[in-house]
Amino acid sequence: MGSEPEIVGAGCSFAWELPILPGMDPIIDNEPLPGEPPAVTLSRRQRLLQRIGSFYGISFGIAMLMLSLFSWLAQEVLEQEFAEVNRAILLWIHSFTSPTLTTLAFAFTGLGSVIGVVVLALCFGMLLLRMRHYWDMVVLAVVLIGGALLVFVLKNVFQQIRPDVFTPLAVELNFSFPSGHSLISFCFWGFFSAWLIRQNPRELWRWIAGMLGLAMAALVALSRLYLGVHWPTDVLAGMLVATFWVTACLSGHRWLTDRRARRISAGAVI
Repeated sequence: MGSEPEIVGAGCSFAWELPILPGMDPIIDNEPLPGEPPAVTLSRRQRLLQRIGSFYGISFGIAMLMLSLFSWLAQEVLEQEFAEVNRAILLWIHSFTSPTLTTLAFAFTGLGSVIGVVVLALCFGMLLLRMRHYWDMVVLAVVLIGGALLVFVLKNVFQQIRPDVFTPLAVELNFSFPSGHSLISFCFWGFFSAWLIRQNPRELWRWIAGMLGLAMAALVALSRLYLGVHWPTDVLAGMLVATFWVTACLSGHRWLTDRRARRISAGAVI
């Protein structure tokens, strides 16, 4: 294996190796000096394959998949293809109504409200500030502000009405598709989970905490169905758009971090 470079970014670091793929022999560029190992570079084909399997290739694949699924789902919603399924799911969830579950539903939906997300973001932002992860603070702001703009634009583009299957337990006056609570919650908890795991992927507790964060976003989405203010396709659309947006923001952050590290290593003054 080759040497393992370390890229130091804004408050975080990344380290990785680019493996030589099986069946592909390395190309030796220059004659090594006495006592030094041969310099190894990759062919164009090797670089292409490794780029596809790199962070950027995987991120691009995830983003395009989420975008494609949302596009398909939106088209189906406009054509009322999920009308019966949506009604059946809401009626099934409504059959479990109880005072205790109603209290829990309002608590979780509060976490996904504007006030709830702002409070969570301020607490997380203070942690990032204390750790001097300034660029992560910027990305968090971009994720949430961009997510809010996406909610506003998409709701007004599709203009889908709220469910009328049963009397809703909460009052909502704007459009239904996609769910703003679902989209913003998955934006916040998705970014939080990715940030937490990225600090040290080898620590199991970080993965568990990250999964719990995503579960929190899922409970917010479920609470919207329980309260009768969203169709299942609304919360699914919110999750898809949030995953796309968070992936795009993380990719942009990684690109800026890598670019800054390359400029520093080249002796450039930023």
